[in-house]
Amino acid sequence: MTFPPNLQWIDAQGVASMIGGSTTARHVRERVACLPDFPIPVRVPTETGALGRPRWRTDEVAHWLERLRARQICRRRRDAN
Repeated sequence: MTFPPNLQWIDAQGVASMIGGSTTARHVRERVACLPDFPIPVRVPTETGALGRPRWRTDEVAHWLERLRARQICRRRRDAN
């Protein structure tokens, strides 16, 4: 398996930073991550065997944001007519 050279995994705070504005890690965990079309996170087990915090691929989050933006642009154009 080949990974893109700039592949990064980010936590909820990283997703919040990508979204920007006043978005918090808590908002990402409670409102954004549960959306049906939001990327599925990976949870790497810790040394004790417990599941670690969720991590998302930056490219998948960026793609989701672009799709969200495109839907909003279409909706605005439709509503303007």
